[in-house]
Amino acid sequence: MDAKRKKTLRLIYQSCYRGVKELDVLLCPFARAELAEFDAKTLASYEDLLALDDTSLWQILSRQKPPPETLNPTALNRLFAYLDARHP
Repeated sequence: MDAKRKKTLRLIYQSCYRGVKELDVLLCPFARAELAEFDAKTLASYEDLLALDDTSLWQILSRQKPPPETLNPTALNRLFAYLDARHP
């Protein structure tokens, strides 16, 4: 198994089993549908997003607070587009 595939599978797992059901419901379908198509830079951006603690990640995804300025927004923007398309 190549490194990109291994990383993708790990990120899908981390997306589906965060420990907070609300995040699992949002992240898991997105990860399963989209991560295989991500390039290395976008995968790294998504990995950084998943590194946030659950409370911060929930606040960002529910748009209660903006993402940290240090976060590369590439994956987050794709996640928002995916979520907006599913729940207009």
